[in-house]
Amino acid sequence: MSSKIQRKIQAPNGKYTIKTPRGRIGATHFAMMMKAIPTTTPADDDELSSFDNQKMMEVFEVWSDKVLKNIYVDGDYKYNEMPGEDMFAIFVALVTDSAENMKGEGEKEDEGDFFRFIDE
Repeated sequence: MSSKIQRKIQAPNGKYTIKTPRGRIGATHFAMMMKAIPTTTPADDDELSSFDNQKMMEVFEVWSDKVLKNIYVDGDYKYNEMPGEDMFAIFVALVTDSAENMKGEGEKEDEGDFFRFIDE
């Protein structure tokens, strides 16, 4: 995930600001992101395998209750009034971001490396 403290996400029904998960919520968020990252690459029709889809839905259901309410800052809807598809869009954005960071495909020199050893 980005080192920014807050991020804005455009979802189907509105714009939302979320803060980067930190502390225990951050650990819970990260563990859930790792569970949700697909194990297969979507085929030409861009569909996940049924296993990956089911796994992602199960993680989303828990994440939207345990994590999202703790990282939500503001948006076009209050947390309790946010459409489910907007919650899911935020979740997918964060899963995608986590997957890209784990692959090491960042565009900048300091992005995309999950960790680096630093010899001083």
